[in-house]
Amino acid sequence: NLSQLYFQASPLRHSYPMTPTQPRPATPSLPSTPSGTSVHQNRVRVALRIRPVSTADRGHTGQVFAVDGTSVQVNTKALTETGRESPSSLDRTFTFDHVVTGGQEQVYSAVGSPLLQDVFQGYNACLFAYGQTGSGKTHSLQGSPEDEGVIPRMIRDLFGQARSRCAHDPALNINVTLSLFEIYNEKIRDLLGKASDSPNLDIFEDVDRRVQVKGLTKHTALSPGDALDLISQGNRRRQVGPTMMNHTSSRSHLILQVTVAQTHEPCVVGLRDMESMITITDLAGSDRVSKTEAVGGTFHESKKINHSLLMLGRSLNSMSEGHTFVPSRDSKITRLLAAYLQGNCKTMVLATVSPTAFNMTESVCTMEFAQNAAAVKNTVRVNNTATRAVLMKELRLAKETAEERCVELEAKVQALLQLQDEASRRCTELEARVHDAQCLRASSPRSSMDMLTDDAPQNQTVAALESSPMEVSDPQDDGQVVAMQAQIQQLVSALSAKTEEAEAAALRAAALEQSLAALKNDFEMVDQTRSTLEDRMTDLECSHFGMQASHQQQLEAISSKCQCLEAERQALMAENRRLKDGLGAADGDGPRLALPPLQPVSPGLLSGASSLCGSHPTTPCRSEPS
Repeated sequence: NLSQLYFQASPLRHSYPMTPTQPRPATPSLPSTPSGTSVHQNRVRVALRIRPVSTADRGHTGQVFAVDGTSVQVNTKALTETGRESPSSLDRTFTFDHVVTGGQEQVYSAVGSPLLQDVFQGYNACLFAYGQTGSGKTHSLQGSPEDEGVIPRMIRDLFGQARSRCAHDPALNINVTLSLFEIYNEKIRDLLGKASDSPNLDIFEDVDRRVQVKGLTKHTALSPGDALDLISQGNRRRQVGPTMMNHTSSRSHLILQVTVAQTHEPCVVGLRDMESMITITDLAGSDRVSKTEAVGGTFHESKKINHSLLMLGRSLNSMSEGHTFVPSRDSKITRLLAAYLQGNCKTMVLATVSPTAFNMTESVCTMEFAQNAAAVKNTVRVNNTATRAVLMKELRLAKETAEERCVELEAKVQALLQLQDEASRRCTELEARVHDAQCLRASSPRSSMDMLTDDAPQNQTVAALESSPMEVSDPQDDGQVVAMQAQIQQLVSALSAKTEEAEAAALRAAALEQSLAALKNDFEMVDQTRSTLEDRMTDLECSHFGMQASHQQQLEAISSKCQCLEAERQALMAENRRLKDGLGAADGDGPRLALPPLQPVSPGLLSGASSLCGSHPTTPCRSEPS
């Protein structure tokens, strides 16, 4: 019974039974995605694409979804494929990160471009398309020569940004490698390998617990053309077949893995080498046999596809509900995708649906799958690939940079000390001049004017004032009085200017002292950093020497053991020869015992045989039963 098989194997029925008596749970809200840290929690992002009406809708043209921003409302008045009204349980509103109703450019902006930025930042990324057969998954990812999909656009954008980054940073090297394989009837086949390669590759976990495909080939791409040619070559070998829903239906799950390795040569302090991978999965569409009318081999393919998608849905439900155990080994596609859904990877789900009532049931179940995926969280981190040698090189460069910085700071400190001495000297001079001016102001006005107009130094002026008696002359006319008043006013102005200059010099000296204190603090911090780096280098050198000494001791112990074994072997060989000579000595009357070639035996048996033969040296060996 094909309809019963569909209900048993289809992943579109696993989440919630579609009965009016059992309402669906409320749509969970989308948790926020933090950013800006190298290790953080990240949830799966979901984008929904509603394709245009096509021949797969069997003449149905009525739209059943109302889009409001990032929300989709199901129209319950639309008719299902049976001609009856839709069940009230389908009256729901779904919320996603993106809802795409436009062309390929809008799809790439929603799902492709953000993942590419994550890859260049050192994170792993994954995009997989899920939906009913004929809903537009392969077209969204692959596109056509006239309207390219996500994969060709991402490849071109990847190499464009790589060239731009390398031009901006001459020390940066970016290498791109890719692999392409499919899972057909639960068998993994390398689409870029040789025809003689095994048609069923195995899945294993490496030492870092990363799920990988054993024996998968990796190909280096130097340009977008090389990468797209490899992808086209693999697509030609993919399993496809016609059904009543799609003339070029994908009969296998296609997985594209692109590895981006960013290295710096020579090593740059503060910049780490990174290696990240972006995985794009084109899942085969779920088949409803009553619509696809699959028979024979196509029917067998539909069973395998529906079973693998059912297992994926169960695993996703366990992840979204926070279960400790997640059944991920029931199918190979689940084993691979579980690592991306809960591992070190930023994941994006592209769900594709049909807009008409003919596929309304499948479309709602697809949106339920995508809604559950939005509740899954994973822990992501930047994939640094720095080795011990690279870290040692960075430490040496940091030490050299710190030493150069210390020399620069010492030179600046010396210059500031000289400036401080110069400012102190000038302040002392200004204070002395102010003191001299105050003394002159306290003296006679006439004698003060005469001394200020003198070009002799201030110390000579003061000495002259102290040694010579003050002479006060009486002005004889008004002209002399006016001249004296003008000279006194000039003296007051000069004293004020000198006072302001002294205050400004004092302020500059205080600022210089503050700058000097700040530089001293910086110098101390640099000195501490240098000491820390020297201690780290000493520890690393000690560890290296310890490892060398340990290796030397082990080599000496092995050499000594080998010598002992060689001596024991020589002793055994001598004992064997002596035993053989003793057993082979016999007189000419009796028959000679034919002995097989001696094999190496234990020293205990040899010593026993030696003692036995040595007790009767003249008695020949006989062939009697005794």
